[in-house]
Amino acid sequence: MDYKPKPNEYTLTLLNGDLEKEISLKENGFSAPTQKGVFVYYYSVWWMDEKEEHVSNGDAYYAFALEVK
Repeated sequence: MDYKPKPNEYTLTLLNGDLEKEISLKENGFSAPTQKGVFVYYYSVWWMDEKEEHVSNGDAYYAFALEVK
């Protein structure tokens, strides 16, 4: 994300029907599936307060689909 300050917590989730699987991010990227199909992801980020535990100063949620041919 080209935004300052950058979020300090984030998750990437793969949706497969009713199942959700958290995907590991490495250097702000991930590997695409090798099998063919359309894959739906949710990318969630939070700007958590560094002084107060469990306090968010903002959040953002993104959804995107990736087609592997």
